[in-house]
Amino acid sequence: MPTVEGRPLLFKELIVGAERFILSRRKETGGFGSTPRLPATVEDTYFALAGLKTCGGLRSDVRTLNFLLEQDFRRMSPEVKVKWLKSLLWLGGSPPGDFKSQIKKCLKRPPQRLSALAALAEIERLLGAEPGELLSLRIYVRRLTFRTLRDLYYLFKILEEDTFSAEVCNTIIGSQNPDGGFGFFQGTTSYLENTYFACRLMKALGLRPRDPEGLKFFVLNTHRKDGGFARAPGGVSFLETTYYGLWILLRFPTLLS
Repeated sequence: MPTVEGRPLLFKELIVGAERFILSRRKETGGFGSTPRLPATVEDTYFALAGLKTCGGLRSDVRTLNFLLEQDFRRMSPEVKVKWLKSLLWLGGSPPGDFKSQIKKCLKRPPQRLSALAALAEIERLLGAEPGELLSLRIYVRRLTFRTLRDLYYLFKILEEDTFSAEVCNTIIGSQNPDGGFGFFQGTTSYLENTYFACRLMKALGLRPRDPEGLKFFVLNTHRKDGGFARAPGGVSFLETTYYGLWILLRFPTLLS
């Protein structure tokens, strides 16, 4: 268990430290960058806002909103578009009028990447699409196969209402390692992003990890002195992994009981 001056780290201190770490990556432009010297990006800004939102520290910010509005969504991949849109909506903004029509064009010739398909499905839902409007996309992805927890996470984002088979559920639960974390799939090294995908799936499907205490121990051991979280114990803090760590500790019910 991580400690502060020889005593256990409290969740309140963890949240304060995480907020401090996230805000330390904020740039003059209002966006966020992965390190103090690198420029702001849409992806880093999304993970920063998502982390602040998870721990209750998200505030309206005109400069961050303006940073997002200045970005050209037409040049973004679907994976970045969905992060841009969610960030915009969280701050009370709205996309330009031609954003929706551009997404419709993308759906007519959907990309082959599962992550891109999941992003387009999520964008459509955020824009108010009815379930029937995503039917062709749902039919298309049923032909695909999965290999990793990340793949399963994206599949679930597209299918959403479907219930995975017992075999798939066992695959998710079985990907937990003796160190408490989850690998890309069974028998692979634990990383925080895979652990996050597993926790999101388990929460959505009503599953419990085999070792809840081990899971908490692994996540807390990715916490760093700078207040952020790393991919694995002993690693370097990033905005993305800090969001993952916060979500697991604060939003996964099994760890709060």
